[in-house]
Amino acid sequence: RSGVTYKIIELGDQSHVGSMSSRDTVKIVYTLTDEQGRTLVENKTSRDSYRKFVKGLQEVIKLAGEGAHFNAWLPSKLAYDVAGNKELGVEANTMLNYDVEVLEIKYRN
Repeated sequence: RSGVTYKIIELGDQSHVGSMSSRDTVKIVYTLTDEQGRTLVENKTSRDSYRKFVKGLQEVIKLAGEGAHFNAWLPSKLAYDVAGNKELGVEANTMLNYDVEVLEIKYRN
């Protein structure tokens, strides 16, 4: 188990659920907050290959689908390894909250 807890606020397209590959690309907009509720990243749009997203987010994107909106709590080590990320102010061994909207998924089967 990865340690990810999530709440799907709005379910997306379910026609490809579970069939994502590392070649697929995903475009999301997200806000990242820490355990204290401090905003670390706000409304950042990110487009990348599915395999390059944080492991915990991959799990939820795969289940939620294109058009989804979800909240995911995950251990900082899944996103930034055990040391955290000093640049962003992410401490080691903390929980992070990602508020994510999946804008687009391009399947490259």
